[in-house]
Amino acid sequence: MSTSISYSPPPLISLRGITKSFPGVLANDAIDLDVYPGEIHALLGENGAGKSTLMKILYGFYRADAGQILFEGKPVAIRSPQDAIRLHIGMVFQDFSLIPAFSVAENIALFLSDLKAIPDMQEINRLIRNLSSRYGMDITPEALVAHLSIGEQQKVEILKLLISKARILILDEPTRVLAPHEVDALFRVLDNLRKEGYTILLITHKMKEVFACADRITILRGGRVMGTLLRSEADEKKLISLMFGKELADVVPVRERKQHNEPPLLDLHGVETRSNGMGVSLKDIHLKIYPGEIVGVAGVSGNGQRELCDLILGMIPCAKGRKYLFGKDVTHLAVPQIRRSGVGFIPENPLTMAVVPFMTVLENIVMTQTYRYIRWGGLGIDWLRLRSDVEAAMAKMGFLFSLFVPVHPETCYRNRINFSHLYGTTG
Repeated sequence: MSTSISYSPPPLISLRGITKSFPGVLANDAIDLDVYPGEIHALLGENGAGKSTLMKILYGFYRADAGQILFEGKPVAIRSPQDAIRLHIGMVFQDFSLIPAFSVAENIALFLSDLKAIPDMQEINRLIRNLSSRYGMDITPEALVAHLSIGEQQKVEILKLLISKARILILDEPTRVLAPHEVDALFRVLDNLRKEGYTILLITHKMKEVFACADRITILRGGRVMGTLLRSEADEKKLISLMFGKELADVVPVRERKQHNEPPLLDLHGVETRSNGMGVSLKDIHLKIYPGEIVGVAGVSGNGQRELCDLILGMIPCAKGRKYLFGKDVTHLAVPQIRRSGVGFIPENPLTMAVVPFMTVLENIVMTQTYRYIRWGGLGIDWLRLRSDVEAAMAKMGFLFSLFVPVHPETCYRNRINFSHLYGTTG
């Protein structure tokens, strides 16, 4: 199914027949896409639909196996991000490339192509303040990146592109780790940029976002374009049909509140932590999680959600109170013992916090499971048993990807999961 839209201005960018494959995966299958000046164009699709791969080709991070890119009607070769930057195309990736120990201004200075041997930091600070004020970003040049929230770091990434004179901004899943108020702030920034004539490509799998800010919506499924719609022409049913190839039921049954006849798997009884100047101190936390439950922890970013998870895992010690897992007191148990008892975790940024890039998926998995598969006094690994167990777990959870592909950014973006840690909970 495809819907065509006629625009009076010619496209700023046209992608024609873009095809890209990875081992065992056809990520983009002969994709055609037109992007017009001064619009917010959303690429909508479920995880693995090919959205990020397509935009990384436009940015020069990947090279297409086939197809052509037209810029203002003329064929162009974008072989690297430097080629894209020369065409005033910039991209904010899901995983930021900021140096935490540097200030905002220092991070932005490093991104400039014409950086002098002795940078004029006063001029860079002035540019940051002017652009930050103009587009409603409220960023202080002297602030250390390590002290910024995720939402503020994202604004720094956008400022990097603006100061480098990008006019076409690609944002890859920009709201995936933002709190609701940060999402609203981001959309206000994007609206201000659109009013100034910037063209924005927004990669997302959230329908609410495309209705909130997009002018046009292109839906991808299985590496193919299923249709392009004006926001005024789109509704939820139509987008769902294009995204999944079927319509979903109008009424979603409400899950009845479950009565607990079993003891809790996790019981935090009056626990407290000490921040020691880093993070948030938890105060008098009481929490019980029962078998078969999904428990949501809501709150504005930076109010203790991360510290709560770290406390459960044992990365932060209890200063007060007791922690029970599966009926046993594990208040002072170390992380390895808690992990082996059946607790797994998926961090907010798997690529930088939980995997070793360019080792294979299988190698990453075994790193947290060596006690199960180590053989011959530590001289070898039972790879056959490991592969059999992982494939069984993948079949159980409906995952489908190669275990022998190196873990690099595309693997993490495509699977959106740190499988090694989730596998640790499957037994």
